[in-house]
Amino acid sequence: MAVSQSSSSVTSHPFDGPPCHCSRRTFLVMAWTDANPGRRFYKCYLHGFFTWADREDPHGWQKQSLLEARDQIRRLREDKKSLYNEIAELEKQLALQATTERAQRPEDEEIDGQGMPNLVYSDREKVMRQLFILSWGGFISTTAIIIYMLKR
Repeated sequence: MAVSQSSSSVTSHPFDGPPCHCSRRTFLVMAWTDANPGRRFYKCYLHGFFTWADREDPHGWQKQSLLEARDQIRRLREDKKSLYNEIAELEKQLALQATTERAQRPEDEEIDGQGMPNLVYSDREKVMRQLFILSWGGFISTTAIIIYMLKR
């Protein structure tokens, strides 16, 4: 036994459809029910007036294709929603894990902007310090040699 589901999508533009009994404009809407997939109709939102814009009922393979496409779109939307929920849950877990790690970390350990220890920076700093000391040593040695040569 098939379950009848109803939905409709609204276009944002009023068309030259028949006016409602209250003389208001009607809007073109597309039905996505099992009986009328993709069928367009004019609707008044205040009074529930509607009349079909399409003259023929959908039938045959076109109707079946529209129903399958509608169901696939619904499944994909549900999958997308569940994936977004899963991402949000994982982000919460990651934030909780980061806060617990921060609480357990010793205070004297350096941290870079991304929450990682500065192990790479400390190695670079050692190399830079050695280079700085060697360059000053070379400068002092060269200056001493020049002064010694000038005094002779």
